[in-house]
Amino acid sequence: MVEPIAIPDRLGDPCWTEANLEATIRTVAAMGDESASRFLATHAPITHVRIGDTDRTLSDAKVFENVARLRARENVVLIHGAPGTGKSHLINWIKLRYDHAVDSGEIVGVLPVLVRRRTGSLKDALEQLVEQLPERFHNYLEPVQSAIDRISEKEARKKLATELHLELGIRREDAGKERLPRTIRHLAEAFHAEGFGAWLCREGGVIDRNIQQLISPSEIKDRESFPPFTAEEFRITNPRQRSRGLNTDNVIRLIDELEDEPKSAEQAAALCNESLRGALRELMGLGNAALSSILRDIRQDLRKENMRLVLLIEDVSTLSVLDDEVVNAVEPQDDASLCDLTAVLGMTEQAYQRLRDNQYQRITGSGFILSFPKDSSADAWVDDSAYVDRFVGRYLNAARLSETHVDQIADRRRQGADVELSACDDCPVRENCHAVFGSVVLDTDTVIGLFPFRPSTAHYLLDNLDAHQTGVRPTQRGLLDHVTKPVMRYVGALAEGDRHALTLPINRRQPTDWQTLSEVFLGGWAQIERERFRLLAEAWTPKVKATDIASDLKLLLKPLNLPDYSAKAPDATPVLPGGAKGPTVPIDDAMGPGKQPIDTAMQKRLDGLLNRLDRWISGEKLETPKDYQDLLIKFLKGALPLDDIRTPAIPAQLKLRDADRGSIRIEEASTQATKNRVSFHFPRTEDTHQLIQALVHHDVEGGGSWQFPGAERYKRIVARWLRKYQSAMFAALDPEGLSPTDPIKLATKFLCVASIIERRAGLPADTPVALSYVTSTAQTSPPTVLTEQLRKLYADLPDRRRMLQSFVVDETNLPQGRRGDVVVIDPQIIMEAITEARTDPSIAALPDEYAASYWKSRYQAFDGLRGWSALPEAIANERAAIGDLVGEIDRIFLRFGFTVGANYGGCIEFFAETARLIELMKSAFHWPANEIDFFKRDRIIDRAEAFAKVLTRAAAVAEGVNDSEVLQFDPKELQSVAAFVERCRKIIDDASRFADAKLDHLTADGDPDLIEGEIIAELLRLDAPAEVHL
Repeated sequence: MVEPIAIPDRLGDPCWTEANLEATIRTVAAMGDESASRFLATHAPITHVRIGDTDRTLSDAKVFENVARLRARENVVLIHGAPGTGKSHLINWIKLRYDHAVDSGEIVGVLPVLVRRRTGSLKDALEQLVEQLPERFHNYLEPVQSAIDRISEKEARKKLATELHLELGIRREDAGKERLPRTIRHLAEAFHAEGFGAWLCREGGVIDRNIQQLISPSEIKDRESFPPFTAEEFRITNPRQRSRGLNTDNVIRLIDELEDEPKSAEQAAALCNESLRGALRELMGLGNAALSSILRDIRQDLRKENMRLVLLIEDVSTLSVLDDEVVNAVEPQDDASLCDLTAVLGMTEQAYQRLRDNQYQRITGSGFILSFPKDSSADAWVDDSAYVDRFVGRYLNAARLSETHVDQIADRRRQGADVELSACDDCPVRENCHAVFGSVVLDTDTVIGLFPFRPSTAHYLLDNLDAHQTGVRPTQRGLLDHVTKPVMRYVGALAEGDRHALTLPINRRQPTDWQTLSEVFLGGWAQIERERFRLLAEAWTPKVKATDIASDLKLLLKPLNLPDYSAKAPDATPVLPGGAKGPTVPIDDAMGPGKQPIDTAMQKRLDGLLNRLDRWISGEKLETPKDYQDLLIKFLKGALPLDDIRTPAIPAQLKLRDADRGSIRIEEASTQATKNRVSFHFPRTEDTHQLIQALVHHDVEGGGSWQFPGAERYKRIVARWLRKYQSAMFAALDPEGLSPTDPIKLATKFLCVASIIERRAGLPADTPVALSYVTSTAQTSPPTVLTEQLRKLYADLPDRRRMLQSFVVDETNLPQGRRGDVVVIDPQIIMEAITEARTDPSIAALPDEYAASYWKSRYQAFDGLRGWSALPEAIANERAAIGDLVGEIDRIFLRFGFTVGANYGGCIEFFAETARLIELMKSAFHWPANEIDFFKRDRIIDRAEAFAKVLTRAAAVAEGVNDSEVLQFDPKELQSVAAFVERCRKIIDDASRFADAKLDHLTADGDPDLIEGEIIAELLRLDAPAEVHL
């Protein structure tokens, strides 16, 4: 016997419980043993999963077949779509389908693992992996589990404070950013101060709220941004934490400044918010590594058992610390020690657009991409009222059934059957309920009552959901969260005596013939009852005449606790103070007057526009095309989602924002615009015809809105056209036939070379650090060079770097809002160019095609860059000059008998012997100090080893072949060594001549004193050319 879990006493009583309703309709797709059965009991076969961006579709069963058939060692399947379109539902269903296939033996050697978007925290994601692994894997995961447990809130707060200290201090300095304002220059120190730091790490503070978002459950919408700092955050109310005993003098002064000067506190908040994302990224980096390590460990162990891992992730976009890292972790690694992998990743459109081109290529090369239409409502929902009714019917049925019956349905569905049990089968009010509210019949002939809906009611409400309200979308999730659950809850409230009007997030419309309906049938009703009935008249009946509406809804009055119809009007005359009556006031109509028919002049204009359009599609020239061009350019500016895309770049997007009707080129128009501007081409096709028709009706009949009869049909036409052609419209903004990414890579490569030259150091292996150097705007001194050709190039460096940095920022800026302010830079292309620059610093010229047509100004920063294509030649000449200078130094060493090359130990000996000679000369002859004091003043002996290293490196650069070595080498140090060597040579030569003169008085058999003998011996050791008389 199958009957509702709550057996109704009369028609209108809820036949479900609140607990069942909550278990059946959840904010996210439900999974796990406790909810898998209810998930299967409500699952409606999905039929509109698109293959890539094509119009070809697959059912959920076909999707599973295609995923299960993937046999490459590593496969990635992406499923992208707007929130609520069914991505998570499909991925959950695939997981359950895999579970059944494994349990039944249909598939062997496969381990399916699902990471859901339960809380969005790293801790939760890792725990889900642990929970789903077989027992034999738990031993090696125990350290990981312990690491998860050790992520305490207090420790995490302190770590984030430390990262902010580094971001505001040393990292900011290393990145070449301008110094903090003088009044708050010790802001970084505050995050390490015992007192101020404790205040910033307090429970409920900004740091704590950010940590809570990372490690604790949070709503998906909350994870889209991080809690920001405000000026109030820096005003300490705890006397102890602002005391001198817990803060340095610098921090005490900062505390006073932030309290006394609101502007300083606002500056501090802005700087901390600027540093917050970087600090969080550093804090979360350990977690990402842990996740990658877990996946690798799992795959290595599964490889030993010849198992394939099927990793399903509901939505990487809503996991705070995963996103790109997950995509990177599952990309093909071509490592034989890892097991086979099939990864199925759900993501939003924004996350999908952030993927790099090479990621797209790797995914499509080893797997495939699926998508849910952005306007799923226009495809599978609005056009099929019966489908919507069956969809809702499955949820109504599951909410009415006991857990035992739900489990029975789930078992049958795992075997491929559809729902075969209905809670209506043995319900005592079944016949009357189905007669009044209607029912649906599934493919299994199972009959499910639609109470509290009627046929097409859910479809109407879905179609009219107000997408302008936060979180409201006409999707499967929107149908459940904003229509089905609220209506069912409302019925429960009615049964408990509540009589308030049901409020839904829909675009309300006044029912046809509402005035007559109100006067004739609702005249005796209270205003609140009228409001309740008006929603029924809108959505619970297809009738349009007052009498037909009243007749059709009459049977609903008693079940929904409404009074019988009454024509008697209540006294609407308000009573004024003192008992006097004021003028009669009509009952308020919350919907206002209905849309009035367009006047004769408007109708004539509408007909004229449509007739000319019809003649054009029939083969004639389009007359007065400006009327249509104005509509099309206005439509493109308002409809293309510039805020949600990575490409085209801001300079290209500005072409759209600055475009006028001349940019619209309609095929076979009677007049055409010139081609010296951005152009959007509209061919003579039925798609174009229908789009312009819809825009004409929107402009004339709707007065710029969709509030006119038949508007929904035109809205769907516009939505479909936009989905199909928006990529082509975006492509028109970029140079024709030219890659928009090549100039970015070239500019970035130049900035890499500029960084190497200015810093005299290679690019760091840590790409984010390299990126900070490349984008640094810090001023630097002109580098020292030996050759004129390289000196001329370096003279162009500062201005060229500044222009190309601006170009890169403009081209990689991800704009938010219509102002197009810089919010975040997309670093993917930049990082690829940085990798190339590490091994090849050559700079090619931008092809001439980029300097043509309307996009010329966009690439103006590359004018003059052609000279840099001679950089390899200039480097070769500089290398030769370095070699020449080293050779000159070598010749001096060899002249005096010292070795060269190797580690230049002869250099150290040369300066040591010169020092000994100087000391002997000073002792014997009191040689003038002003000629030799530099030797002691410049600490030549102490620096001899450093000079040897300079010579060693210079010799290696001169003999090398790596151009980067020349760019990194500073010849200023080599010039300094050469100068000291030359001065020492002069000292030795002068000492030899001076000694000759002093020793001339000695006869051949003379006997010089001891010091004079040592001088002679030293000069002989130095192989001085002067003649010494013994």
